[in-house]
Amino acid sequence: MFEIKVNKKWYGDRIAKSLYARISKNILAALNHYRFALMREIGVWGSDFITSTKRIRRRHSSPGESPLKQTGNLYKSIKTEIGGPSGLTGNIYSDVPYAKTLELGGVYQESQDEKSHTTVRLINPLKNPVSIAPRPAWVPVLKRETDKIIKILVRK
Repeated sequence: MFEIKVNKKWYGDRIAKSLYARISKNILAALNHYRFALMREIGVWGSDFITSTKRIRRRHSSPGESPLKQTGNLYKSIKTEIGGPSGLTGNIYSDVPYAKTLELGGVYQESQDEKSHTTVRLINPLKNPVSIAPRPAWVPVLKRETDKIIKILVRK
């Protein structure tokens, strides 16, 4: 009679760890690709510097165009993070209060008490609500970069 001994080893945990690391790396790379494309889109100055704290606003973007930098706060506020319960969720966001209003349009009123997102006091502070036409950047950049983002997500 023949006896066969089989040494069973489970490699599932090691494979799952490797797969998880690769997916996390690809998600972060895709988020950064989108973030830098978005920053290139809104990185054009619409104002000129007189000194390090004073600017002259030369022009604003037209409705339907990407917003031009006036103070640079929107540009600097774009952040990415990976998280979620599985750790495989990526977020890209801006924490300035007017980001959504610029993207979608609407009415915006800046609080004069909290200037946490403004490093320079505005020449004409927004004391009254202002109607802003949409100046989309997030959605057009995402549409333009979707193919590249998918390639980054599925690469080995």
